[in-house]
Amino acid sequence: MTYKLGASALALALAALGSAQAWNGAIGYATHMAPPTLDGDLSDWPEADSWMPIAYNYFHAADNDDDLSAKVRFGYNVEDGSLYVAIQVTDDTHISPQNDNWRTGDAAIVYLDTRHAQTASGVAGFVASETNLSLSVPEAGFDPAVAAADLEGVDIGMHREGHVTTYEYRFELGDQIQTNRVLGVDLAVFDNDPGQQNFTANYWGPYWGKTGAAGRAGDILLVSPEEDLGTVNGRVEWHDGLQAFEGQAPIARLTSKDNPDLWVQVMGDEDANFEVQLPAGDYEISYPLAIIGGLLGPHERVDTASTAEVSVRAGQTSQTELILNRMPTPQLYENEGILFDWTEHREADLDAFIAAWMEYFAVPGLTVAVIHDNQLAYRQDYGVANYATQEPVTPETIFEAASITKIVFAFAVHRLVEQGVIDLDRPLHEYLAFEELEHDPRYLLMTGRHVLTHQTGLPNWRNGQIELAFTPGEGHQYSGEGIEYLARVVEAVTGRTIEDVLMEEVQIPMGMVDHTYFSDSQELRELVAVGHSIERPNSIRIPTRPGMAHSMHTTADDLANFALNLLKREGLEPETYNEMFDWATTAPPEPSEHDLPWQMGFGQGFGLIDAPFGMGFWHGGNNGDFMSRMEAYPEEGIGLVVMGNNERAWAMGEVIRRYLIGGSQWPSSLEVAQKGRSPGEDS
Repeated sequence: MTYKLGASALALALAALGSAQAWNGAIGYATHMAPPTLDGDLSDWPEADSWMPIAYNYFHAADNDDDLSAKVRFGYNVEDGSLYVAIQVTDDTHISPQNDNWRTGDAAIVYLDTRHAQTASGVAGFVASETNLSLSVPEAGFDPAVAAADLEGVDIGMHREGHVTTYEYRFELGDQIQTNRVLGVDLAVFDNDPGQQNFTANYWGPYWGKTGAAGRAGDILLVSPEEDLGTVNGRVEWHDGLQAFEGQAPIARLTSKDNPDLWVQVMGDEDANFEVQLPAGDYEISYPLAIIGGLLGPHERVDTASTAEVSVRAGQTSQTELILNRMPTPQLYENEGILFDWTEHREADLDAFIAAWMEYFAVPGLTVAVIHDNQLAYRQDYGVANYATQEPVTPETIFEAASITKIVFAFAVHRLVEQGVIDLDRPLHEYLAFEELEHDPRYLLMTGRHVLTHQTGLPNWRNGQIELAFTPGEGHQYSGEGIEYLARVVEAVTGRTIEDVLMEEVQIPMGMVDHTYFSDSQELRELVAVGHSIERPNSIRIPTRPGMAHSMHTTADDLANFALNLLKREGLEPETYNEMFDWATTAPPEPSEHDLPWQMGFGQGFGLIDAPFGMGFWHGGNNGDFMSRMEAYPEEGIGLVVMGNNERAWAMGEVIRRYLIGGSQWPSSLEVAQKGRSPGEDS
């Protein structure tokens, strides 16, 4: 069977923007060839055996009979401006997709990133199955070029003989097809067997979710047929001998000094040795990761001056070594937190402090608000909302607040308590049953107060059947599931949507109406920042429904207004504030707070801090690639809001609160280097 889809011109809007960047360490080579006929018969391809396995398995159905194997090879033609990809799949059975849903049958995907931009570009997936050719792109992607992708200029041929299925792709890319250019490409094959409940998937390069994040495609080098490649044998190590490398991660980036589009990354073995073949020329070698180490510390920032050079000669092997040095942590703390002696001239000091630590932690974007004397004393935005486009953070940029959503919801619940709509000590099942917990009669004891103080016994999030860890009221366990149950109760007793409740009970009275959202909206899509893994942007997550444990998107201004009104005790009766901020449960300290002289706990919905200078309220947020923190101390009238768009923004919140409040007299485990520990290990 053969079919062909697509026209003759490429409309992917993937014009070259900057130098090429290799990401996941997989490297392949495309040879110049005459244009083949796209019929799944590869007899018109060059005879050279250049197949590479598609063997990284990230999804394996338990009922799959392990009959799947796959391989790929590449070719290109400068005259017709095309990249050619051939995929061969050996499989005992071949399942045709049902209702044009390629996931229900056997299929192959080519992921293509022709920009490979230095600031991180996205990929579009081109899915071939027996029934059609389709496009797989994220609905809300970080790369506008990928959002413009279509099937024009993409042709496909397919042929099955015996147990072997051959897919033959052609991508017309025009002048982007040039000798010694690097393209971002990856592959996947999906296999369904008769009676199988789930598919099995193999990938060419490491990582899955290729369209969901930058840095998950491999490199295809378009090599000259007249030029022999040279080989580079290298090693990467720290100057003090500590091992810093983990499996399936690139350890070296090699960039041509003459051609910025000739740029690849390569994986090493367990001893940090690597080997790669490249066209002749001079190359700079650098380490591809800005920062490594545990999420909450210690962190190791690679000095950007840690580079080496190598000369590659055709047909010869060159030896090289890259020695890494650590960037020292910024030493900018004062003995006491500067918020206790805040004046306007300290704004420049705080700016310099934040800039230094943002560089150290490689945080793309940050928004900060500082409260002093119960007033907004400082507001500033830093960096970029999207590393791929370099769009700057502005006062209107919206960040994911993650779990800070919980305290906004808790405030709404206390407003309803004052109105007599809900009783915190009445069993919740009397308002609304939790059908998935009815197998455990202990759940009948669960109240709203248990939810807000995290004493329900519910897990943070379920994994399969939901279970209670203890009888409600007899322990402490942080739980998003409990918050979501209480949110369903609120909707049931009010007869309103939870977003209507939040607008009336929190956003309007507490000054959060400008840019705060809990689910999808057009403005949210236009203003939301992009989350990152270090500097690699991820697809945007727009919540389709409000989640009271996690879905709030807001700005530093709206969140600072909320904190200020809490400090001024607005919106609730004094007795309610006293109860809301009354110590209910003691919580274990955050991993980065073991060295700090304060105790962490919970009131009714709010995190509490028993600090040396008085009781404070706080909450943090962690959605993986967004981190946030809101913290304030009523007796001192001080506070802070920090929101950032990668996983190291949590560490930024820690160092900022130490600079503003703790001072250098309070050590932090974020910066304590542990000798003998591998910097690549979590602490």
